[in-house]
Amino acid sequence: MGWTFLHRAKGLRTEDIFRQDFGEGVLRFRLVGRSEAYMAYRTGKGPVIGLVCLTQYRSRDRCNFGYKDMDESMGPYYYNCPKEILEMLSPLEEVYALGSTRYESAKNWRDKCWENLNGQ
Repeated sequence: MGWTFLHRAKGLRTEDIFRQDFGEGVLRFRLVGRSEAYMAYRTGKGPVIGLVCLTQYRSRDRCNFGYKDMDESMGPYYYNCPKEILEMLSPLEEVYALGSTRYESAKNWRDKCWENLNGQ
C-alpha cells in the first residue's frame, strides 16, 4: 500500500484529518510522537479493529501532510498502540476466521502491543 498526501491547512489537527478521511468509524484516536497514529475503528456496524497510520510532514510542499494506513491484520511493525485503544478492540474471533493469516497477523500485532505496554 502507498501513501496518501494532502494539504493540511494551518491549525488543522492530525486527528481532524483522520476523522475526515475515515469518517464515523473512528471511535478513538491517539497520536504517538509525530509519526504514529493509532485508532480504534468500527467497520460499518461490525467489529472494532486497530488501525495504524504512519504520518509524514513536508513543510515546503503544497501536499504537506501524508499518511500510510494499515489495519492490524496487515501485520504493521509498529507496536505503540495505547492501552485505551487496545481495550476497545473486538475479540479476534469476531473479526477474522480462526487460524487465517489475517487472524494470526492481528493476534501477533495485538500481543506485541501488549508486551510493549507491559515493558517486556
